[in-house]
Amino acid sequence: MNRFVMILFLFLALVGCAGEQNTFHVEGPVEEINEQSSQIYVDGYWLPVKNIEIYNVGDIVSAEVESSAEGDQYVPGDIKVNKIKLKENLEK
Repeated sequence: MNRFVMILFLFLALVGCAGEQNTFHVEGPVEEINEQSSQIYVDGYWLPVKNIEIYNVGDIVSAEVESSAEGDQYVPGDIKVNKIKLKENLEK
């Protein structure tokens, strides 16, 4: 019985960790725009976006970004933007 409980506990722990995703927030001004790849460069990260034409250099954005890369590493091809919004730029 104890062996069954331990195996069940181990299985649940592995299943719980398997779906872990790395989510982080990026906020700052748009520094560069790559229209060909539909990406904006913010705070050291290239972020894939839809409707690239609405962004301008200097716009302030806040984004929730998810990485499917293994561990705590930045791999541009493994980045997905979950949410992004333009913030009011007070300098304009």
